[in-house]
Amino acid sequence: MKKIPWLLKAIIAGTAAFIVLNFFSFLYYNVPARQEVPDGATDYKWPANAFHAMATEGFGYGNVNDDGYNNPEDLKDIDEINVLFMGSSHLEGFNLSPDRNAAAVLQKLTGKTVYNIGISEHTLLRCLDNLDNALNKYDPTEYVIIETMTVSFYDEELQNALNGEGRLPTYSGGVMDILQTMKYLKLVYYQYNNLTRRSSPGGTAPLTNEGMLDQLLSSAEKTCEDHNVRLMIVFHPTLTVDDEGKITANFNTEDAELMEKVCTEKGIVFINMADSFIEHYLKESELPHGFSNTVPGSGHLNETGHYLIAQKVNEAMEANRQ
Repeated sequence: MKKIPWLLKAIIAGTAAFIVLNFFSFLYYNVPARQEVPDGATDYKWPANAFHAMATEGFGYGNVNDDGYNNPEDLKDIDEINVLFMGSSHLEGFNLSPDRNAAAVLQKLTGKTVYNIGISEHTLLRCLDNLDNALNKYDPTEYVIIETMTVSFYDEELQNALNGEGRLPTYSGGVMDILQTMKYLKLVYYQYNNLTRRSSPGGTAPLTNEGMLDQLLSSAEKTCEDHNVRLMIVFHPTLTVDDEGKITANFNTEDAELMEKVCTEKGIVFINMADSFIEHYLKESELPHGFSNTVPGSGHLNETGHYLIAQKVNEAMEANRQ
């Protein structure tokens, strides 16, 4: 019998291994393919009803809705949206059950219809850039809330937001559509990004330019006024607990104070979750970020963090009604 050439054996073995790894990744790290958003409410979204799985941080499984976002209800079944929630992958909440993210919890606490268009990489600045488009599409009746993990921004980031530049790529079309179906390749790309990703702005020196921030938030408040909604910004820093039990919130206080000052001047509700997070930790020894399969206190918001944010937003809404 003729022997199979070693190169062919290697190709067969490699192909078999790749198929097995893709099957494993389908349940371990399965992020849908990006899709263009003609209405511009976000820079991209997921295909309607796409399945997602996340076991790299926490354990989350489910399907996005007919609109391509992580909501328990389809958009076609919603008559009126009271609160529009915008933000990043933290708010999107692929790391936990779909009914445990901040938007879903806020809906339970308030009885209002809360719609979540949080999606990976959509920072505060990206959301502000998309704000008018999002309000045009979803037309919330009361609030638009934007989640952010940082209040420190480089001048270039602020300038891009003011100029409407710096949109996120969709990675769609042609061969990219094929590559995005290969879940193991997406897992490798995710792990590579974790190794090379630039850290969020921080450190001891303040970064944010007050003039540019003022321009950006003035424009955002005017947009919200035109749509007859109130803007709320929710900031959630991570916490660090040292060997002696001392707890610290990780953010630049001067940038946070500047953000609060400018928001107050514009009539924007600004919520800094630092004190609420610390108070909860002192009572319950629970951190708002991190999971059982990751480093405690780092990474994405966990169920505790989402609940505390929803609770604080609910309190702010009640205070504004008085």
